Parts: sequence; C-alpha cells; structure tokens
Amino acid sequence: MIHGFVPYSRASVMFDVVAIALVLFLPALGYSIWQVKQGRYLLHKRLQLVLGIVLLITVVLFEIDVQASKLVVEGGWRTLTVDSPYHGTPIDRLLRIHLVFATATALLWILTIVQALMNFPRDPVPIPSYSRNHKLLGWCSTIGMLITCITGWTFYYMAFVATKI
Repeated sequence: MIHGFVPYSRASVMFDVVAIALVLFLPALGYSIWQVKQGRYLLHKRLQLVLGIVLLITVVLFEIDVQASKLVVEGGWRTLTVDSPYHGTPIDRLLRIHLVFATATALLWILTIVQALMNFPRDPVPIPSYSRNHKLLGWCSTIGMLITCITGWTFYYMAFVATKI
C-alpha cells in the first residue's frame, strides 16, 4: 500500500486521488450544468461523457487498490485508521452510508446518460417529449453526487485525518 500525498493524512495514494477527484468533480459538474443552461448542449454532452468516463476509471482503479491492499496488508485500508478517534464502528457506518449514495448515484447517472444517448440526437437539442425527464434525472444525479461527495469527504476526514488526542 503506497502512502498518499495529502498533508496530514494517513490515507493511501488512491484514497487521496479519489478525495481530490471529488473536490474537482463538483465544479466540473456545475460548469456542465451551466453550459446546458446557456444552450451549449453539445458541450454539456461531451463534459458529461468525459466526467462519466473519468469517474468510472477512477472508481475501478480505486477498487483494484482496495482489493490489492487486502492482499498486501492484513486489514487493508482499515490499518490506516487505527490512529483515528472514529476507528471501527463509526467509520464503518459512515462508509456504508457513503456506499449506498455512491452506488445509487452511479446507477442513476448511468441511466441518465444512456437514456440521453438514446433519446437525444447526436448533436443534442431539447426534445419536448424527453427533456423534462432528462432534467429530472440529471438533477437527481447531481444531488446524489453532492451527497456522495459530502459523505466521501466526511469518511476521508474521520478515517484518515482525524487523530486521537
């Protein structure tokens, strides 16, 4: 397990990468939403596809790292939380909450993208019969991503930054 690069953190490099990616992700998502509000539908589509691909690659690499750490160090990433005042049950509970939101949001976002690709033309323009549904799915995905980020950052702090006094 390779130690991360965020100062004052005990996290592995992939936990740090994911934490930083989430910090960068929300402004990029906001920019994408702003683009669609400006009528730049093709740019919005491209940004959403890039964000989706980057997030997928990051999650796959992260999961590989988590599974590999279990093979290298008994207890895996949990060994990095021993100095946290939240070690054990509080961290595990928050992780479960985070994973529920992260999984539901990922599935919702995939649905939103797939349906958009199926319902909008290659050069996207609003379609009265589908745009309202897409907007609803998009906002639900965005809110889910915001909650995923908040629970992820909270988990990261509690697990890898907070220190017993």
